[in-house]
Amino acid sequence: MLIAQNLDVCKNKTSRFTVATGQPSPSATAFRMSTSTERITALDQKLEHKIITLDQRVDGLDGRVMIKLDAMKTELISEIRRVDTRIDAVERELHIAIDVRERLAALEACRTP
Repeated sequence: MLIAQNLDVCKNKTSRFTVATGQPSPSATAFRMSTSTERITALDQKLEHKIITLDQRVDGLDGRVMIKLDAMKTELISEIRRVDTRIDAVERELHIAIDVRERLAALEACRTP
């Protein structure tokens, strides 16, 4: 970059520094400002591109996470239904056991004089 600046100065046959003060000439300062602006613009564009890329990745992940959550929800609902069916079966067996116990108690009450 410095070589390119020196070549530009030589082409224009102007000095980057004023002889009397040793300070940068106004054209050199303007050149540095324009290259700084170009660098900032380039960095801004790079950052904007990376932000867009990250947004797209996040959106992609969001979609995949939602699909996985839906699958887990469906699996959980089916497991809850299986457990509910088992609970209903146990409840029926419990009612049958209670009925049998009541009948046995009634039969024993009839047998005892």
